Amino acid sequence: MILGFLIALFPFRGRVFQFESQYGYFVIQFLPIILGTITTSICLSIFTTLCRIMPFISAAKENSRTGVALNGAKKSLLARYYPNIMIRDMISNKDFILVCWFYILIYATFLIGFKSALLNTVSFLDFWTATVTDWALYCLFGTYVVLVVSVSLLIWYLWDRRTGLRWDQVTIADTLVLLHHSNFLNEFSGKDVAGQPALRQLNPLQVRLGYWKLNNGRYWHGFGVTGPTAGKRTPALWLNCGWKPAV
Repeated sequence: MILGFLIALFPFRGRVFQFESQYGYFVIQFLPIILGTITTSICLSIFTTLCRIMPFISAAKENSRTGVALNGAKKSLLARYYPNIMIRDMISNKDFILVCWFYILIYATFLIGFKSALLNTVSFLDFWTATVTDWALYCLFGTYVVLVVSVSLLIWYLWDRRTGLRWDQVTIADTLVLLHHSNFLNEFSGKDVAGQPALRQLNPLQVRLGYWKLNNGRYWHGFGVTGPTAGKRTPALWLNCGWKPAV
């Protein structure tokens, strides 16, 4: 919608508008700034939601032929994306979707400044005049084209993509319940106050988020370890619990 408004302003570049209504002054002077603030806030919301959900999407990825998770603990449980955004982790984990949206968010912060300069007003005794600023119009048009293309690509990326979640993770308890019956809890022994160097020992774990079947025939939903790391790092817990991915 805003992109359509910007296209409609192109024929009026270099022309002077004269108006007497105070409502017109409000629309020209304040409405662009309000719309720019809303757009920036929406971009921030999209980015923070991606940071919060992307580790779960990584853990839910699997090879349809082997059933082995493709991503390790570094991209799932140990990914420092939210609430402390770590661009270095995004790059090292090759989550280029988050990296791109990080720079898009930085670019979107200039929207408020561009929109405040889009329409310049001059006050006289009983009327106002307004003109369209060319450079601000061009910058806004390019910015919104980038945003529309980015959101379209993001919709395509997330379309029918598995998250592995049954509910939205909004609290610590929502995440802890996913570890309740995990077959690699012994890996966290002695790491309750550990820093990042100690936690990096868990990076080779192949963590999968999904449904699991126990020996008693019951199913459970949460985090588990599959692949070669299951036999090398947690053999006793793995064999005793009889864990295997549910078909």
